[in-house]
Amino acid sequence: MRCLFNYEPLSHGEVDYSRAGLQKLSPRLRRLQIFPYDQREQIEIARRMARKISIQGIQPKFSVVLSVKDESFKEVESQGHYILKPQVHGYDELPENEDLTMHLVALAGLRVPWHGLVRCSDGSLSYVVRRFDRDSRQKIAMEDFTQLLGLGRSAKYDLPLERVSDAMDDFCTFPTLEKFELYRLVLIAFLLGNEDLHLKNLALVTQSGRIRLSPVYDFVNSTIVNPNSDEESALNLLGKKRGLNRRDFVDGFGVDYMELPKAKLEKELQRLLSLAPVWKKKIETSFLTEGQRQAYLRLLDQRIHRLAESSSAI
Repeated sequence: MRCLFNYEPLSHGEVDYSRAGLQKLSPRLRRLQIFPYDQREQIEIARRMARKISIQGIQPKFSVVLSVKDESFKEVESQGHYILKPQVHGYDELPENEDLTMHLVALAGLRVPWHGLVRCSDGSLSYVVRRFDRDSRQKIAMEDFTQLLGLGRSAKYDLPLERVSDAMDDFCTFPTLEKFELYRLVLIAFLLGNEDLHLKNLALVTQSGRIRLSPVYDFVNSTIVNPNSDEESALNLLGKKRGLNRRDFVDGFGVDYMELPKAKLEKELQRLLSLAPVWKKKIETSFLTEGQRQAYLRLLDQRIHRLAESSSAI
């Protein structure tokens, strides 16, 4: 009996969505109908639209629009302002995982687009997220780092995070600010088990004359989805994809490579570690099953412990 958008308890008469949750989606929305397709049908829609959607990836997805009049999401071949991702056989609870992880990223202070879970005709939950690369008037310029670095899609794991930092000097309006955002993002990815932060999941957007890191997208705790993985980072960091520690993030990447002030980096790391109780509360009220919630909590504890080593504040 919690809202699928904000995880808050539902009031009497509310089903799946609270009034406050619906208001975040649209101020004119009073209820949201069940999405009229089951998991199998959604996978088929995603397959059929695969060549027409401009955002690609392994996970099945397709474009939808919100009809306030009909109180529902509807699939479209083009001009969709939302992306819908259904359940995927063999990868347990990906929609619930991605929605929760995006909530945790937002709690950490990074920019995320509107997102939530929608109830489908078979009772399953699908993940829906608003596209940030377009608004009601125009398409917003966006390029991921494979495009910026002149690479093909298959090379999305090939270059280290240091090259992302280098590219910010070439492209960003305020490189130092964006490097600090990258530092925050890489730390959060490690803490929340996102081992798939590759070059296509990092992008720059141009808006109001400023080139900067895009809002966060495709952010999942892949560690609990694939617990047998032997990597902790999709991209090399100082020549490493596992065994990462506090010194790697702060001294190696932040200070030595990006030349950011150590005091500011340490302060940000401590702030993120202090979010543990807030993150844990959100995980405990999420729509993951009990086993997946406990796996998420254990991973978070392990990662916090590793980054808190040598810190008197934790």
